[in-house]
Amino acid sequence: MLEKFRFRDLSRERPENTDHEKRVELEDKEVAYVFGRMGTTKDKLARVSGAHIDLHGQDLVIQGDTGSVERAEKYIKILLDQRGGSGGQRDKRHNGDVYINPENHLDDLTFVSVPANCKGFVTGRNGQTLRQIERECATLMTFCKNEQEGTEPLAIFGTRRGRLAAQMKVMSIVEAKSEGWYIKDDKPPTITVSQPDIDEGGEWGVSSFKLQDRELGYALGQRGATRQKLQIASNCIIQYVGHWALFAGTYDEQMRGKDYLTWLINQRQRDFSVDISTRDDVKVIYVPEKCVGYVTGKKAQTLRNLEEKSGTFCFFDKRKSGLPKEKMLIFSHASKHRDHAQEEVEMIVNFHQKKTGGYDRVTLHPDSASRSRSGSRSGDSRSRSDSRGRSGSKARKSRGRSGSKARKSRGRSGSTRGKDAGSRSRSYSRSRSPEKSTKEERSARD
Repeated sequence: MLEKFRFRDLSRERPENTDHEKRVELEDKEVAYVFGRMGTTKDKLARVSGAHIDLHGQDLVIQGDTGSVERAEKYIKILLDQRGGSGGQRDKRHNGDVYINPENHLDDLTFVSVPANCKGFVTGRNGQTLRQIERECATLMTFCKNEQEGTEPLAIFGTRRGRLAAQMKVMSIVEAKSEGWYIKDDKPPTITVSQPDIDEGGEWGVSSFKLQDRELGYALGQRGATRQKLQIASNCIIQYVGHWALFAGTYDEQMRGKDYLTWLINQRQRDFSVDISTRDDVKVIYVPEKCVGYVTGKKAQTLRNLEEKSGTFCFFDKRKSGLPKEKMLIFSHASKHRDHAQEEVEMIVNFHQKKTGGYDRVTLHPDSASRSRSGSRSGDSRSRSDSRGRSGSKARKSRGRSGSKARKSRGRSGSTRGKDAGSRSRSYSRSRSPEKSTKEERSARD
């Protein structure tokens, strides 16, 4: 799901123009480290920098425009410094510590303050937690020495969306481990947005509101599934730091994320309603009432699977309308995701109706067009049955007429045969009577 619905501007697009090329020579031990398992580290560098990176022998070949090639060079040096220095430069300055000058990364760097007792918690076993955040947010992350402040913050490199998403995720992890590190005096955590990020447009920033204890678990969902669903549907970075829900992105994305979370919490109320008259991120469909439970599924699992598959946020209007169909609202920032969800609902309803022998269908209006279709079908069936009845009666009448004619003909033929038999019997009796009288005379004489 993460790969299918990941933010479009999470990583840099690699330019088609690759007229600029740079080669970085690596030592034997550095080749495997930079390449990574199955090329994952090399691909990460290319994704974050926006350059094309290939390994030719011991040379790392970087291709792209001037900006992407320069970023790739910086990131490769940072990666080698993590290992203990590049090009054999192993001194006290390069003992695995990374030194970063913010002046060299004005538009692609964010620092996050992490307490010393949480560094291992953020890094994870063998660095797995940090690597997972890098994959999800398309970033390069490392703990470093800040040359200006002398602290050891977590440095995050990448696009403005990738860096902000990774920063909020790290803050959520740290606040859960060390409560009160970011949240002071029950106020929302402070996130500073750099001027270059603001200059990219879209009224880029972060907003928030506080969740109650009983709302936090419901808003998070099992393994964060509900938070992830709302983030995908709204195209807004959503993260929970303590009891504060943070919404990051453009202004429209922030408002959409806030609305979705607010509706999620309020939809448990019976009188819950949503005003969609001015919204352009919703599709309304009407589902046959007897199919609603089938679409929702046991413990709403079918509906949750539908949302996950289509990247949407869906729910039914619980207000009683008195109509044979219930109103279903499908929300998403992308129209293709809303259309996909509608297709999934139609498929579920059609399967249910086929299984039960019904003809109701999903419609875009409360007046049921499916019933008129079924009515026309029943009308057609009645007309067909009437025609069959008429044709059947005609056939029976014709069979009756033919049967009566046959009986009459058989009767006439039978009477003729009877007359012939009678005449034969009379002629037979006439022919037999003289012979009988002769015999009687002979016996009298004797």
